[in-house]
Amino acid sequence: MRTKKNKYKKLDDIYSEIIRRRAIERKGGCEYCESQKYDRTREDGTTFPAWMTLQCSHGIGRGNIKVRFDMSNGWGLCGGCHMKLEHNPILHDEFILRELGQEDYDLLQARASARGKTDLELIYLFLKETLKEVVNDNI
Repeated sequence: MRTKKNKYKKLDDIYSEIIRRRAIERKGGCEYCESQKYDRTREDGTTFPAWMTLQCSHGIGRGNIKVRFDMSNGWGLCGGCHMKLEHNPILHDEFILRELGQEDYDLLQARASARGKTDLELIYLFLKETLKEVVNDNI
């Protein structure tokens, strides 16, 4: 039997990559402190992409499956900012509200409270297609 962790891992991985790539596109790095992140060349000549230095942060916690994979509920943050916001709920909420604006913040809250079953297959298809678009836009 699959555990919840395994059930969501594939979706989490795709969502996280989209959010972190989007942060590089939007701000060039961390969406909170705006510290710039750059691709680095490894000793073997391969590239370590800037987006991989960021962490995927959720406005409304991942425990809420209704918005766990919602594009309005994720930000790419450096590790320090992720920890800072995670441990400071007031700063965290202020950041989300500033980023989304009141109307979109309220809509996110409404989606988080929605009833009904979450279609993970549909979410997977959406995330896969979105990742293709994000990657192709950066080529």
